[in-house]
Amino acid sequence: MEKIYGANERQDGLVKVGNNYYLYYGFGKDTENAEHGYNYRHKFDHNPTAEEIKEVVLSAIDAETREKITTGMMYDGLMVNLSVENQLNYSMFKDMLDQNSGSIIVKMTDADGNDKVVTFGRGTFDAFYEQVRVHIKNCLQDCWREKAELDLGCYLP
Repeated sequence: MEKIYGANERQDGLVKVGNNYYLYYGFGKDTENAEHGYNYRHKFDHNPTAEEIKEVVLSAIDAETREKITTGMMYDGLMVNLSVENQLNYSMFKDMLDQNSGSIIVKMTDADGNDKVVTFGRGTFDAFYEQVRVHIKNCLQDCWREKAELDLGCYLP
């Protein structure tokens, strides 16, 4: 699905235009204070089945969840990149600090896109790591709730 910008609200539905069908799903904003947001849109060249619609919508939910996990965490005003690789690294760092003292350096990004490094000791890294865990848990809970509440009724005649 692609993001179509300019939306002010959620517009879930299936619209026929000529021989094509456009599925609209969800609503989001790139930033909390953005004036307008986006809907997801997928083009079918045929009248899709309920199963096809469900597959496309579930894929969009999964993609949005991955994006929120990866780019949606802020720590002291800095964006934390939670790629799968970084998540594994942070878990390893946590284990290392639990076994001995020392410090860990983590690269983050400021609002202007500049890289910043933050040095953590054991106690401060514990707090950071707990925020990482809570962020991921919340993103996954939102994903699973959205899937559980998914109503395909607005897409079917």
